[in-house]
Amino acid sequence: MLIAMMNDQLINAGELTDKSIIDKALVCPCCHEQVIFKNGKYRIPHFSHKRSSLCSHFSENESQAHLTGKLAFQRQLEEIGEPAVLEYNLPAIEQRADVFLTSKKTILEYQCSPISYQDMARRTANYRQLGMDVLWILGDRHLNAAKRLDSVAKFARFHSQLGFFIVPVCKIKLEI
Repeated sequence: MLIAMMNDQLINAGELTDKSIIDKALVCPCCHEQVIFKNGKYRIPHFSHKRSSLCSHFSENESQAHLTGKLAFQRQLEEIGEPAVLEYNLPAIEQRADVFLTSKKTILEYQCSPISYQDMARRTANYRQLGMDVLWILGDRHLNAAKRLDSVAKFARFHSQLGFFIVPVCKIKLEI
């Protein structure tokens, strides 16, 4: 995992350089068990549960592009005064949303990796069951595949005033 918590603050493994933070108790945002910071020659910096951990909700691998995108969305939303929670845990549906806009009850899912229509439909239905809307934002991999309409058609939505729409994102610029 690329995100951990310390004192209720999210810590990005890729930005972690302060040795004093590395030595402190970092915990999983989902299960609150202690995690270990790892950084090697062939892998990007990340956090890992201890072997005895039973946490299954925060163990998915995510790319640096995915993490960077989620952080960018959260920061940009907060800059315009829109409260946004990164990695919002929803235990009732066993799902962790990328970004949750609290005042709008809206989930932003930044989709960089392949996802089946069934998984996307299930997650969307689960969010709606909790009274939340969801926007699927496509990362570069999907944008580059847009030449094949069938690969992105599952992300299309219909609005009575807009018609069908897809929200593509290309080349997120971060000012870190």
